[in-house]
Amino acid sequence: MKWIGQHIWDFISRFRSDVYLEDIDSGSIIGGGNLGLDSSNKIVKDNGASAVRDLHGAGVDGDANQLLTDDGDGTVTSEQKFTWDGATCGWGSTTADKPALEITCLATSGTGPSIDFKMRDGSNAGSTGDYAGTINFEAENDANELTSFAQIYARAGSVVDTDESGTFYITTATSDGSTSVRRQLITGTGHATSSIVDVDIAYGATSTTTIAGKAIVPSRKYAHPGTDDGDYTAGDIWYYDSGTATTTIGMVYYLTDAGSWIKARANATSTSTGLLAVALGNNPDVDGMLLRGFVTTYQTVGTNDHGIPVYLDDGVAGLVNVAAPGSGNVVRILGYSIGDGSTNTDAIYFNPDNTWVERS
Repeated sequence: MKWIGQHIWDFISRFRSDVYLEDIDSGSIIGGGNLGLDSSNKIVKDNGASAVRDLHGAGVDGDANQLLTDDGDGTVTSEQKFTWDGATCGWGSTTADKPALEITCLATSGTGPSIDFKMRDGSNAGSTGDYAGTINFEAENDANELTSFAQIYARAGSVVDTDESGTFYITTATSDGSTSVRRQLITGTGHATSSIVDVDIAYGATSTTTIAGKAIVPSRKYAHPGTDDGDYTAGDIWYYDSGTATTTIGMVYYLTDAGSWIKARANATSTSTGLLAVALGNNPDVDGMLLRGFVTTYQTVGTNDHGIPVYLDDGVAGLVNVAAPGSGNVVRILGYSIGDGSTNTDAIYFNPDNTWVERS
C-alpha cells in the first residue's frame, strides 16, 4: 500500500516533461487565444506577435517571391516558376504547350468569364492616347534574342465624358530586309460624334489581303490618283505575263494571243479591240496591269476637261480626247478624264468599252 506522499509524488512527476489537461470543455478559440511555449518552455497564450513565419517544416524551401500551392495533403509547395514580386506575376513550364490559362464559368446562365484590362489612376483624369491594355507575343529569333512578333493593344481616343472613343490595334512583325518592326495588321478607330468605326487593314501598297469566301461591300470609296505615271488609287489589277514583256509605266497595252503584252495602238483592230490594260510598272506579273480603275496614264493628248471620253492614240500607247481620224483607225472609248488643264491632266477612269468601230 502506497502512502499518500507517494501518490502525490507520482502525480507531480507526471508533469515533469508532459502536460496533461483532463476534462476539457469544447468551445471556440478566440483571436490570439492559441497556446504555445515561450522561451522558458512556459505555456502562454499567443498575443499575435509570434505568428508563424517559418514554413520550412511544411515543405517550403523556395526562393523569394515564389507562390505557394496546396498539395492536398496538408503540405504546400513553393512554385519555382510561379512568382509575384508585387508588380509582375509570372509563371512558366518546361512542358510543351504549357503553361495554360483556363477560365471556366460554372454558372447556368450569363455571359461567361471575362478578362478586364483597367488603366485607372483614381486621382487624374484620362487623356487622349492613354493605353488601356496590351497583349504582347514574344519568341526567340535565331540569335536567341527575345523578340516581339505580334501585339494587341487599345488606346483612348476621345476621353470626353459620354463621348468616349477608342482605337484598337493588332500588329505583327515585318522586316525591310535589315530591320524588323511591328506593322499594322488591323486598326479599328471609333469616332466620338458620328458613331462609326473606321478599319484599316494591312500595311504597304504592295501588300495582299485575301478574303476566303464572300465579301459584302455596300459601297466603295475612291480617292484621286497622284500625278506620277501609273499612280492609281483603286482598280482591278492583273499580275500576269506568259512571256518576258517589259512595259513602260502608264502606257496602254493589249494582251496578245500568246499571253504577253504589247503597246496598244488605234491603227489596227488587232492592237486595240482586245483586252487592254495600263502598265503599273516594268514587269507585268510583278507590278501588275490595271484592267479598270482610277489611274494616271503616260499621256492624254488634248484638252482634258472633267468627264470627257478618252480614246486610244494611233501613234503611241497613250490616250487622246478626240478619236484618231483616218481610215482603218479604231474608235473605242477607253474611259473618262478626271483631270483638267490645271489638275493632273493625265488622270482618268480607265474602263474600256466592250464595243468599237473601225473607220472606213
